Amino acid sequence: MANITNIQQDYGYQNLALAVIKGLTEENMSRGQVINELVEIGYYPDDATAFVDNVIEGYKDVFRNNIWTGLAWAGGGVLLTVLTGGVFIFYGAVIWGVWQMIRGSYNGYLKDF
Repeated sequence: MANITNIQQDYGYQNLALAVIKGLTEENMSRGQVINELVEIGYYPDDATAFVDNVIEGYKDVFRNNIWTGLAWAGGGVLLTVLTGGVFIFYGAVIWGVWQMIRGSYNGYLKDF
């Protein structure tokens, strides 16, 4: 998040939220570290905390949706395979669905921010 100042100045709050997400996930920063970064560039501590918490909640909502989408894909793949009597096996749908569920579970619930 070293470029967070430039991101905010150039693109506004939407990309600032993306920078917060990137800091939390790809750079493995803690919630407190991200808040400190925002305070260093001029945000009030309460505003920085509220902003980061809102971003985290929105981020978790996306991954909750991934879990349900993955369940639908995997379930649909299994259902179609059963309905065709195994003549057509829908590996892609099942694999994609399981991947979505794993990704959603890890990032939305298991990852501690």
